[in-house]
Amino acid sequence: VTSQGAVISATASPVTVNLGTLGTLGTLADDATATVSFRVTIDAGTTNGTVLSNQATVTRDGDTTGVRSDDNGTSGDGLNPTLTPVYTEAPTPLFDKTQTDSSETGSIDSNVLIGEVVTFQLAFTAPSGTTRQLTFADTLPTGLAYVAGSARLWRTSTALNASLNPGGINSANANDPVTLIDGVHLLQSGQTLSLALGNVINSDANAGTTEQYVLEYRARVQNLAGNAKGETLTNSATIRTLNTLGVEQSLTPVVASLSIIEPSLTLNKTVSPSALLSSGGATTYTLVVANTGNAPAYDVCITDPLSDSWTLGTVTATPSGTDAPTGITTEATDCGSDGLRVQVEVFPAGGVLTLTIPVSDTDLSGAPNDQLNNTASATWTSLPGATGSGSGLDAAGTAGTEDGERTGAGSGVNLYTVSDSAQVTINELNLTKTVDDTQRYAIGELVTYRLDISVPANFSVTDAVLTDALPEGLLYVGPVNRVDTNTALTNASLTDSASGTPPTLTITLGTLTNSAASAQTLSLEYGVRVANVLTNQFDTEPLENTATLTFKDPRDDNAEKTRIDAASIQLGEPQLSLTLDAAGPSGTLTNLQAGDVITYTLSLSNASGVGVTTAFDSLLSSVLPAGLTGVSDSLASTDNTNLSSEALSALLATLSIDADGLSTTSDGFDLPAGAVLELTFQAKLDVGVLSGDTIPATTANVTYTSLDGEDATERTGSGTPEVNDYQANDSAQALTIDSTVAFDKQFLPNTRTTFAVGEEVTYRLKVSLIEGTTEDLVLTDTLPAGLSYVGYTLGAGSGDSLTIPFDPATDLTVTPATGPSDTGQVVRFDLGTVVNAANGRRDDDYLTVDLTARVDNVTANQAETVLGNQAKLEYVDAEGNQTLHFDADGETDGNQPLNLTVVEPTVTLVLDQSVETLSLGDTVTYTLTLSASDATAYGVQLVDTLPPGLEYVSATGGTPSIKDQTLTFDLAQLAQGASHEITITARLRPDSVVGVSQPNQATLTWGSIPEASGDADSGRIGSDGAGDGLNNYATSQSVSLTPTTNAVIDATKTVTDLNGGDALAGDTLEYTVILENTGTEHATNVVFTDPIPANTAYVADSTTLNGSRLADSGGGLSF
Repeated sequence: VTSQGAVISATASPVTVNLGTLGTLGTLADDATATVSFRVTIDAGTTNGTVLSNQATVTRDGDTTGVRSDDNGTSGDGLNPTLTPVYTEAPTPLFDKTQTDSSETGSIDSNVLIGEVVTFQLAFTAPSGTTRQLTFADTLPTGLAYVAGSARLWRTSTALNASLNPGGINSANANDPVTLIDGVHLLQSGQTLSLALGNVINSDANAGTTEQYVLEYRARVQNLAGNAKGETLTNSATIRTLNTLGVEQSLTPVVASLSIIEPSLTLNKTVSPSALLSSGGATTYTLVVANTGNAPAYDVCITDPLSDSWTLGTVTATPSGTDAPTGITTEATDCGSDGLRVQVEVFPAGGVLTLTIPVSDTDLSGAPNDQLNNTASATWTSLPGATGSGSGLDAAGTAGTEDGERTGAGSGVNLYTVSDSAQVTINELNLTKTVDDTQRYAIGELVTYRLDISVPANFSVTDAVLTDALPEGLLYVGPVNRVDTNTALTNASLTDSASGTPPTLTITLGTLTNSAASAQTLSLEYGVRVANVLTNQFDTEPLENTATLTFKDPRDDNAEKTRIDAASIQLGEPQLSLTLDAAGPSGTLTNLQAGDVITYTLSLSNASGVGVTTAFDSLLSSVLPAGLTGVSDSLASTDNTNLSSEALSALLATLSIDADGLSTTSDGFDLPAGAVLELTFQAKLDVGVLSGDTIPATTANVTYTSLDGEDATERTGSGTPEVNDYQANDSAQALTIDSTVAFDKQFLPNTRTTFAVGEEVTYRLKVSLIEGTTEDLVLTDTLPAGLSYVGYTLGAGSGDSLTIPFDPATDLTVTPATGPSDTGQVVRFDLGTVVNAANGRRDDDYLTVDLTARVDNVTANQAETVLGNQAKLEYVDAEGNQTLHFDADGETDGNQPLNLTVVEPTVTLVLDQSVETLSLGDTVTYTLTLSASDATAYGVQLVDTLPPGLEYVSATGGTPSIKDQTLTFDLAQLAQGASHEITITARLRPDSVVGVSQPNQATLTWGSIPEASGDADSGRIGSDGAGDGLNNYATSQSVSLTPTTNAVIDATKTVTDLNGGDALAGDTLEYTVILENTGTEHATNVVFTDPIPANTAYVADSTTLNGSRLADSGGGLSF
């Protein structure tokens, strides 16, 4: 279709359009446009990913070189052809989102701190050609905020051009970013960011290069209540485009997730001795600060006002733990004015800081209520410094605000603070109960409690008894042991007993006597075990238990007195999670066939953070379903976190892959808190998979225990009883085997659709198979009346890889058995269950049946007769019985047959004779011209019967066989469109009767194929002669001549010297010749010849005939 001009060549490339004269006066006026549009059909067999390059050229008078078209209208990148990628299967969109940078070094990978700024990049790989109305769209979750002014865009190749040209990107060099203006280029609606590029053209057709647009921006983790340790911030990005119908479509969103990590400090304050006399003394406070969170704490301030009575000695700070605190200052003015003010710059997760604080006083008589209480506190922040490590766009906002770091200010979400107290009694016993509360206790783990009884100098009590009521979930193990080495403090007895449910522990000490001049402490330890009961879970409230000391005080008439202290433990559990995903050879799970390798990605992780303990004796397995066989030695570790190289090696040594899948050795492996293990392993689809079959999802399972080694008290993953729930599992995607069994039928060779009577035609029936198993394959070809079955050839595209259990003796049926048949024939090939073993190729997965039939020599088969051949394919797949009918024309309703058109050779005969009358004894020449049309004629035979009055002289164009007056000429074939000429020379016999006609009869016959016999199973011939008979390939012609008597011509010649007298040199001689017919018949075709005499020269243009000038004939006279 054109606005002006006409297509003058459209059968080959290039398509040519004659636009004629444009505009007026032979010129194209300003702003005038000529539009030419045309459609093309993409060739069948074009491979997936082929890029069609199309460029137009316009020429005009005076400019034969012309001007080439450009794909994007920007000549700076050259005049490039328009590119169109061809996809025979859905293309895999190349769009990705990654976190590329972070403002903080205290977080790793996707783990983020409150207030941290992260950098994201969205990369879109543009296919060759045009992508319509491309828009980046990225939706940030609540708690993640776009950093204003941080957006940039770059392209990796100048072959890219965007019609909206945001930020002037079309002028930028490759990989040079341009700044995007908020609200102009980068739009924000709620939490969604968008950037429109318009129509994007990629002028690079090289499949080996990648052309991308990359959008980069920053986002801040906000200081909001919803942002807490363990929360996941999932960020979803996509690409929106218009499809060919102008409908907007979006790619499946790509997700980038951030995990919030937080520090969590615990503070435990103890004092020893905890009992002093009013006359004063010395004691020591111990502060143990531990970070049980999963992130570093920054700018930690540890303060304690201490009692006014105390004189502070030298404070000792001892860092320890898996990652010890750094930057410790014991006199930190930035931490206030309390008696104790210690600052820690970086307090890593797992770090421990122990502060030893000696104090003393010479007069404690003024202590209120005979005791001194004081409280220590700790505060911290989520980022180092006031705004974190970053600067500029990477810096956090004001500390404590929504866009700043989280602090210990104590209000709103800024609750990074903790405290603990300790007391010193005056002139009284004191009881302190402690336990290591810096750790989480696993199910079945042994817990050691410590009871410290501080006794003032020279002090004694009687009937001392300790009781400890254990909470539900703890079991008493015992025994009770005195662990101090203080000989000055004695106890009369040490017996223990436990009774009740939950148990109460009773410890009898009797009389306690301190004979020393200073306070002394008696220390007892005993063990309890965390019971494997349902109430003990990861999120169970701390298990607190209270110890009570009762005794009689001789100073107060043996009055019974009581001291109480409590301690608690927090339970911990391993928290394993498991994911399993499958991917096919191309990264997707489409078009799967036998031999395809499925790659499974298994991710096993133990959660990080407070309360997570090591998973021990982990047994990981993945049993493959039927249809899959594991690939040995395919196990690989692709990523890991929080595992040393030694630990990783030891772990991998317990795993193996065999035909059945993934398994672990019986002793298993351990996975600490925060550890992440990513594994890949492979399995191959078996040759027995059926077309369209569904392979059940492969599952993975892990069981683990709370304690290392076999322990009857541990929690396991056995599932029995119910409390043993330490297991995790996941399933990958189910696999659907390709059901694309295709069926096609063509002539072989595929260049002809016309066939002659008796000719054999071969049909190729091609069945495209999956690599795998196709059951009960039956191929049926219905030959119409007019075609008869001849034979077949069975072929396998993949050779020995294809097994076809076909026995022609039992599996081939032809109904009726022989042809021709008025109803046609049905040919059925029962190919059985076909197994196509994988061979690493996809271009040979087919079988062929080359079926040969014959065009019958029957009356119905005449020129232009159409014989339609139907075929169908039946097989069984996972969905049941399937039937595919061959359809030669998908645009016409119904299943159209493959049509054959009958052609017949037509040979014409033209018979000419040189004369119609002939004198006795003279010769005549017959010319016979044979011309073939419509098809090639075979076995051509010309029979010419000379009349009795003629005798054969000679022939050209063939050597005849002669019998009496009959001449027979044979030609093997006469090609369509060809002609052949035969001449016969004969002499009229002298005894022929004058005036009696002599007729000559020529008959021509031919066949439709070589060696045709005219039978029904052979080619058509001319045995029935011309007319309505079946074998009517014949024609004839005849001519006649009339004999005459001989004609007699007398010639009289005279000469005259025009100069007079005797003939002298130089004279002109004139010859006169008189011709006279003295016979009884007219003479025809008379030729007179007179050679020029020697010693004379002919006078040009001097010859006349009956007074009329004749043209010269050269060296002699002939007319």
